[in-house]
Amino acid sequence: MLWSPLASASTTTSHLCAADTNQLLSSAEPLLSRLDVIRMQQNGAFMPSSSTAELPQAATPQLCAAALPIAALPVASPAFDIPKMPSALPSDSPNVFGSVAVAISRTPLDLKWRSASQSPLAKRAGPWTPIIRSINGQGRADQLQAINNWVNGRVRFVNDRRDKQGADQWAGATQTLRSRRGDCEDYAIAKMKLLEAIGVAPTDMFLVVVDDLVRRADHALLVVRHDSKMLVLDNSTDEILDAENVADYRPIFSYGYSGAWIHGYSEKPVQLATPPHKSEDIAQAQETKIRT
Repeated sequence: MLWSPLASASTTTSHLCAADTNQLLSSAEPLLSRLDVIRMQQNGAFMPSSSTAELPQAATPQLCAAALPIAALPVASPAFDIPKMPSALPSDSPNVFGSVAVAISRTPLDLKWRSASQSPLAKRAGPWTPIIRSINGQGRADQLQAINNWVNGRVRFVNDRRDKQGADQWAGATQTLRSRRGDCEDYAIAKMKLLEAIGVAPTDMFLVVVDDLVRRADHALLVVRHDSKMLVLDNSTDEILDAENVADYRPIFSYGYSGAWIHGYSEKPVQLATPPHKSEDIAQAQETKIRT
């Protein structure tokens, strides 16, 4: 089983079995959101009995907070007796941000992912044509940087909840790049399609839905496997980071052309505290978070 950060302080164990989780899903729904339950599963409430698990149907987590980097400070956390995760996991799993990815057969976001990821970049010339031509022949790292910068600069962040009367819609790359508007997952999908157009293997790219521990909000970003590293292309910053060096995101789900994954931890992840001078930023971010 995985570590569970949501276990009650009154309970005698930091882990919940699958039966306990099912009871939460059926009886505690008025007290816990469906995404809360998913997070409990992801962080330790249950461990699938095989490498491919199936989640119960749940309401869709809504994304995401406005993209403004916020500093974070590590704080001490209590120790727990933490079981070890199985090591026999597929080598192509997106084990990012210190997590272990476990393949699953169904998630609440499957329809949104399929619709957006299967929407091709328009073959006729578009606003993306000059950037694709300009980076043709460059090294892969330079191409990743150019695409990340260009999409971040072209697309204006629009919160789906406010812009579309509460509906979280995942747009295809063509729609996002032509309208110049999008939510965090729209940035990630647009980058994925542009990189696919210049020859990046689709199986090396993953859309990762995360819990932003600093902004207290759900977020989405693109992770690309390159030179044995998992590189993060985020609309929060133009800087491309190695996922191993990012501590303020906790992954929930990942999506790629080879499947979908849920994330857990073999040991307790780093806890972050909000710097006092960032309280106003956090309050604003909390207003944008959509609970399921």
